[in-house]
Amino acid sequence: MGRICLLAVVLTIIVLHVVALGHGLVADDAWFARALDHQSLTGFLVSRYVQWSGRIPVEAALVLVINHPWAWRMINAAMLLLFCHSAGRLALASTGKPAAVTTSLAFALLMLVSPHLLYTAAWWMTGSVNYLWTAALGLYGMLAFVEPRDRGPFARFLCLLASGAAMYNEQVAMALLPAAFLLLGALVMQHRWRRWDVAQVAFMAANALVVFTAPGSHRRYLDEQALRFPDFESLGIADKLAMGFGLVSESVTDPQNLLVAALVVMALVLVVRAPVGKVSKSTMLVVLGVLLLGHVAHALGMGEAGSHGLHALQRLDGAAASSARAYALAAWSAFSVACVVMAVVVASWHALREWKAVLATLLLGLASLGAMGFSPTVYASGGRIHFVCQAALLLAALRLVAGLEREFGIQAAKVGIAIMAIAAAYRVLQLLG
Repeated sequence: MGRICLLAVVLTIIVLHVVALGHGLVADDAWFARALDHQSLTGFLVSRYVQWSGRIPVEAALVLVINHPWAWRMINAAMLLLFCHSAGRLALASTGKPAAVTTSLAFALLMLVSPHLLYTAAWWMTGSVNYLWTAALGLYGMLAFVEPRDRGPFARFLCLLASGAAMYNEQVAMALLPAAFLLLGALVMQHRWRRWDVAQVAFMAANALVVFTAPGSHRRYLDEQALRFPDFESLGIADKLAMGFGLVSESVTDPQNLLVAALVVMALVLVVRAPVGKVSKSTMLVVLGVLLLGHVAHALGMGEAGSHGLHALQRLDGAAASSARAYALAAWSAFSVACVVMAVVVASWHALREWKAVLATLLLGLASLGAMGFSPTVYASGGRIHFVCQAALLLAALRLVAGLEREFGIQAAKVGIAIMAIAAAYRVLQLLG
């Protein structure tokens, strides 16, 4: 059955890329398509590093494939499959499930993410190279730190290269580099570390340093501030934190984000059985229920009365960033997100190691998005900046699927998986549209 599911996933990915994706240049695609018309690749990369961005390998790959749509389609399809394989193995390898099953489940959950977010981060050429590709490589690299630990030198070298390349997206680096240090620390304490582990973390840190210290990154910050958010420097830390919370809230309460809906439903079911106090349990159940109302309202065509009406923050721009209403909404946002995180962690109560891993995954994913509140492009980057956060939520959702099977049996888990698969199939048909 697992192999049949995997074959269906592979065929779906191929059909999507042949029929629906990569058939035209959109937005920044056109600029990158002309980038090498009057300069060499080396000259372009040096210029970008000095004047705009430290994402050297990412932009090199982008300008080399942008004028060859079929090359992009083949690589993007492979990266999408790699992302699903790596996410599935990271979350579920300890359950003993075969890779075919975990990959298929990860793909189904990924397709539940908001369509507009997936478009900007995975289906759009420029966005996919910057986000899907780096996230896929990063997750693949992290497989080196989990079971099995008997990978040969060549496999470890590939993981090292992949994780190093992933650092050329700042949000991916902010999530995975701390995770790598945490995993290395755990391995050292367990006396299971190897030289390859230290080398990989050091290589990741070195590449992240190249990105974050690039002169072009500082220059871009100033240029973007002047263009998009002139009074950005007048905002205090609290204002920028409020903007970051706004992004996190948007990512969690988006009524089109069925991944969050699935996560919340599974957490609700598992929290009921969790050994926690009545007050804490009731609070989590109420807040999660309110979040679900937004998704139900949107499904019934009442989007304005749904999640956005109950939770969404106004964009904190200029004077609005210091308004009392904005901070009240930010407080509700923080509380709602905290309840989601706590519910998912509590749903993993049965094993100390597991709930710590789930908590770290969620916090790093949310922090990678919240940190955008300290960037003048906080409202200019579109849905793609939510992708790393959604990847963290996807990993947590995969763990909750395992929790459903453990608490309620394999048949109950299969029912839940079937419902998610049907929703994912609907999303695929919408893309093929």
